[in-house]
Amino acid sequence: MDIKAYRYVDGLWMHKIFHEDTLRSLFAYTPRPDDVFIATYPKCGTTWTQYLVLNILRKGEPPKTALDFCLASPFLEMMGAEAAEKMVRPGLLKVHLPFQWTPYSANAKFHELFINGKLSWGDYFDHLLSWYEHRDSENVLFFTYEKLKEDTGNWVLKIADFLGEEYGEELRKDSALLRRILHNCSLENMKGVFNDKMGTLIKDLLNLPAETALKSLEVLRERDIPIGGYHDSENFIRKGAIGDWRAHFTPDQIEKTTSWIKKKTEGSDVMNCREIWTFSDWTDFSES
Repeated sequence: MDIKAYRYVDGLWMHKIFHEDTLRSLFAYTPRPDDVFIATYPKCGTTWTQYLVLNILRKGEPPKTALDFCLASPFLEMMGAEAAEKMVRPGLLKVHLPFQWTPYSANAKFHELFINGKLSWGDYFDHLLSWYEHRDSENVLFFTYEKLKEDTGNWVLKIADFLGEEYGEELRKDSALLRRILHNCSLENMKGVFNDKMGTLIKDLLNLPAETALKSLEVLRERDIPIGGYHDSENFIRKGAIGDWRAHFTPDQIEKTTSWIKKKTEGSDVMNCREIWTFSDWTDFSES
């Protein structure tokens, strides 16, 4: 990691790919009553959850391309408040922000899921704990990638109920619709939707017609950003596996990570909460 590529914006540690004015427009955004936020730490199942929610909101007819997906669930740190205002509804808003930086309204709904990752947006546990404190709020649905992976069908129903009783009722009455949503959000299907097109996403966003173009994205023309952004397009949708750390962590890394977890979560029960973790993986890790 090149430390010179990062800086603080109003107290938040961010990569320079994200323009200060765009970020500040997000910080100042006032949520609408029908806004739904996906608020995750990076690489914690964000795209899967976005696609699940869009499938529920659109009755199993989600966006068919990476560009349409990006416009239906805009990444606000990159696209700014303008993208939220122009978004065709029903849609949703993606952020990686800790609770205190996320635009908040008692009338808007938030989803929070996580497992692990170290990127921009500050320390993982600062992000996790900031949302964990609000897990019982009526307009927050707090869950993990592990739980979603463990019982996807059940969690699709829980997410639908959270979005509105009518969504959950429809899925319980229409088993074909539920099966279609689960198929649409399968790993293999999502690879087909996303991995072929992520490589041209920035170019596609910059070439939107005038009526849908976002002024906030014009700053990307001035920056040395690859056409596909900073993702490896062939692996944007990856393994979808839990516990893959075993194939990568050395004994020293396990020891250091365990120490870091214990230090950051001291005084909190977050790592012992059976409602949000699948304990076979965490127990194996903590006892390694």
